[in-house]
Amino acid sequence: MKLRALSFNKTLLRKDIFRFAPLWAIYLIGGLLVMLPNLSYDTQSQAAYQLANTLGPYAVINMIYAVLAVQMLFGDLFNSRLCNALHALPMRRETWFCTHVIAGLLYSVVPHLIAAIFFLPMLGQFGWIALAWVAVMLMEYLFFFGVAVLCVMCTGNRFAQVAVYAIVNFLSMIVYWFVTVIYQPLLYGVQISEDIFALTCPVVKMSGFGDLLRFDWIVEMNTLGIVQTEVGWVYMGPGEGWGYLGICAGIGVALMVAALFLYRRRKLECAGEFIAIDALKPVFAVVFALCAGAVVAAFGQGMMGTDGYLVFLIIGLVVGWFAGQMLLQRTVRVFKTKAFVNLVILGLALLLTVGLTAWDPVGITRYVPKEENITSVEFTNGALFNYSRADINTENAEEIMEIVQIHKKILEERGQYSGNYRTISIRYTMESGQEITRTYQVYTASRAWMKIQDLYNKPANLLGETQWEDWYKSVDAVDFNSHTIKDLVSNYNEIKKDELSEPLSAHTMQIELLMAVFEDGCAGNLVDSQFYDKEYCPSYVTIQRTNKNGYREHAEFYIPLRAEACQEWMKKYAEVLTVYGIY
Repeated sequence: MKLRALSFNKTLLRKDIFRFAPLWAIYLIGGLLVMLPNLSYDTQSQAAYQLANTLGPYAVINMIYAVLAVQMLFGDLFNSRLCNALHALPMRRETWFCTHVIAGLLYSVVPHLIAAIFFLPMLGQFGWIALAWVAVMLMEYLFFFGVAVLCVMCTGNRFAQVAVYAIVNFLSMIVYWFVTVIYQPLLYGVQISEDIFALTCPVVKMSGFGDLLRFDWIVEMNTLGIVQTEVGWVYMGPGEGWGYLGICAGIGVALMVAALFLYRRRKLECAGEFIAIDALKPVFAVVFALCAGAVVAAFGQGMMGTDGYLVFLIIGLVVGWFAGQMLLQRTVRVFKTKAFVNLVILGLALLLTVGLTAWDPVGITRYVPKEENITSVEFTNGALFNYSRADINTENAEEIMEIVQIHKKILEERGQYSGNYRTISIRYTMESGQEITRTYQVYTASRAWMKIQDLYNKPANLLGETQWEDWYKSVDAVDFNSHTIKDLVSNYNEIKKDELSEPLSAHTMQIELLMAVFEDGCAGNLVDSQFYDKEYCPSYVTIQRTNKNGYREHAEFYIPLRAEACQEWMKKYAEVLTVYGIY
């Protein structure tokens, strides 16, 4: 392609800029009205920090703004009469295209530069962050603008362009959703990670970039560790995500080049059609039918569970297929032999993949790692979802073997029980660094659940520590039957103030309770309140503590008859507990 063919027309560029000025003017003014109040801080570093925080979330706005700009600039391609009239002019298609693209890029560069000028007085010495902000906005916009322009060349009307644009931007997440709805229920225990799908979905990845420019809150402390001065937000350097943004911007440019080649070969009579390229019509029909099938299947799964959702999948597939044909052919007369034959072929192919997934010939669902290849295991009981202590992280060979046996028992008992269940998750870290995760619904009547009870009621897992000093220092609060020891003692001292020679000490009572809990916990005599025990006792102790990782833990323990230390504590302070009505 000769370079002179890629020239632009000044008159057309001027027309594009002034004709659609309301679009970028509203974008500029609206953006300033939203952002300026958030940047009105006492310090320049705070304003810079807030501006840097908008770099990622602004990707969603750029995605919407880009498609609106393209709809305006290339809208003549969707109107048959206007399309034929404009293309009868002596101007080359390359000139039309390049002029519109330049105008579209100015729609991003000019408003963002004007906004950056407004930001400068607020940013002061951090003024360069405004330029970094403009650069990020342009890179994000380049990707979405390139996708939008390509979608214009592949479609024939505005609705189709928006629909295809949305599908392209969220294609990987649509695939993830489709796989989790259709195939994951058939893979017992397997949880498909969304990480790789999110990585290939730029709008999701970009919007999560909150640390393109890293700031940290700095305080000055004296020699005793007491805060003297709050310095504020301090710039720490560039963060992660710049390489990903650069790749996306390059992809956007490449898509614009591809769109130009499509535009040079575009047939004018396709204006008004849903899909402008014949080769893409069957692709759209299949994608539309599969998405409709997945939507109806998800509805059926919510109503009937995994047993009946395949029936809903077939119903959705049929409805989606013929609805897609109506959109493509612009008529309701689509119930023809060829359409039925193609639907049968698509349905058989889908059912074949579903059947192979359910059969699982390679044994994905039956796989249990070998103990000698496992370096660590994270075992999570979903019943304790609100408790950090639900996670058991262990590198102990004996506990790893025990968890592997639990895993095998769950697979052996599949389909043998019903009733109440709890969700558990097992994550193995292998010697190779690979992570294997399985999630199961374990019925409380099963033998596997009994083994899980034994695992959680081990002293180290029950208390979180095996040394008194370490455990005592980690405890933040202790309650007995949902009442604080301080309240119990305060109430008792108030009632018995005329009878007591000296008030009872809440601190002493609490220390003795903690010592009793630790003694019974180490002896294996306490029971996690989330598990059923035949020696149930109505009294329980609640412990709030901070674990080694700095996370708060909330644990409740039943006090069965065999918990001798706690029983002795209850007898010693029976009068206090009785006065409060909890013993």
